[in-house]
Amino acid sequence: MSSHTVVAESRTQTGKGAARQLRAKGLVPAVYYGPGHQPTGLAVSPKELVAALSTAHGRNAVITLQISGKDELAMVQDLQIHPVTRKPIHVDFYRVDTQAIIERDVPFAAEGRAKGVVAGGELAVVYRALPLRAKPGTFPAKVQVDVTNLEIGDHINRGRIMDTRAPASQCSHVS
Repeated sequence: MSSHTVVAESRTQTGKGAARQLRAKGLVPAVYYGPGHQPTGLAVSPKELVAALSTAHGRNAVITLQISGKDELAMVQDLQIHPVTRKPIHVDFYRVDTQAIIERDVPFAAEGRAKGVVAGGELAVVYRALPLRAKPGTFPAKVQVDVTNLEIGDHINRGRIMDTRAPASQCSHVS
């Protein structure tokens, strides 16, 4: 399991004013929390954060946070993006245990052109992401399914996708 390292400064001030001051300095306000850990206010570099989230796994990537010289493993639980500039304005990091099973949404992609579409039908993709349970660092970047053999009226359910795409030892779908 490889992870990007993000250097985080601990912060004591909280609230809207403190967050605005951090953003004025070019930092992103953040919070780090999880089981067995008190919530901690942080400030992170937007460049490091974007680099850590620019991998194929995106928000499902495991990130190493360096907080006061101590390394902590985390995943992004929530990310707020500015609606115009598309820059991160706040991030929640969730503390993860590499041996614990967690639930995350993984992007879904249908590949190929279905036989039913060629015959004049329409392919309706209901889910753009699928909820999966796995250990941190073992989530696939995305779930891809070949739909070329689908005829008009055929469908694929989530259980069938996960039975054919995810190793049983790594992931399971959420019913």
